[in-house]
Amino acid sequence: MYRYILAIALVAFAIVTPEHVMALTPAGFALASKRKVVAAVTDDAIAGDEIRRVEQASVVNLWAACVTKGDKLSLFLNKVEIFPSDNVNIEIAADVIDTDRDQLVFNAFVGAGQLRVGVAAVTTELQFLLSVEPFLG
Repeated sequence: MYRYILAIALVAFAIVTPEHVMALTPAGFALASKRKVVAAVTDDAIAGDEIRRVEQASVVNLWAACVTKGDKLSLFLNKVEIFPSDNVNIEIAADVIDTDRDQLVFNAFVGAGQLRVGVAAVTTELQFLLSVEPFLG
């Protein structure tokens, strides 16, 4: 009985901050999302973040919005281009990523490796939300 209560407690466990959400699945794998604000061109906007390591087959989603027209973002797994460098939507309001309209990558199935988010152009500020969920089926 206590084993089941512990399992339920682990599923319900979550750490929530404005920039990072993490929870554990019943198998103990981490589900993660990371929101970042980028103000300069970079080859890898998540270089120092744990979310970049994909340890098993996972589903990846990416949303992005910018302040100024023409800002560009890309997503790679190792050297494989998941989303080519392209324009992102302009924010509907200050500091808002609208998950209904700003999604760029829809349930991309990826294997193990390292993710990289490149920002090829940014004039003022670009925000993105990256979600990595291990495939459990």
